[in-house]
Amino acid sequence: MSHLVIFKSAEGKQAYHQSASLDEAVRFLEHLRNVERVEQAKLYKLTEVPVEFKAYFRAELPGAEAAAGESATPPVAPASVPPVPSPVAAPVPEAPVPADAEQATNGKRGLLKR
Repeated sequence: MSHLVIFKSAEGKQAYHQSASLDEAVRFLEHLRNVERVEQAKLYKLTEVPVEFKAYFRAELPGAEAAAGESATPPVAPASVPPVPSPVAAPVPEAPVPADAEQATNGKRGLLKR
């Protein structure tokens, strides 16, 4: 496991030293304090953070590159969409039947009677 020592160098700039083991990092801290007279140093344990890459798609319009360059806006994260309530089935009222359609159903060859 790697370790990282962060300290201020003699010039006053932030400096870093990565060590392969804890013992090596402690020896470097001793060197900083005893030889280089660095009084403030911090030691960190580095552990790997698992990262997963996912596909990302972006839609572009042809000829919109020039307009996009003028107004460079950062991509907006998609907003979460609230769930849509399921529709409730309401009884459908019967439509009135026109008079000529009623006559056609009363005959021998009506649409509804066979």
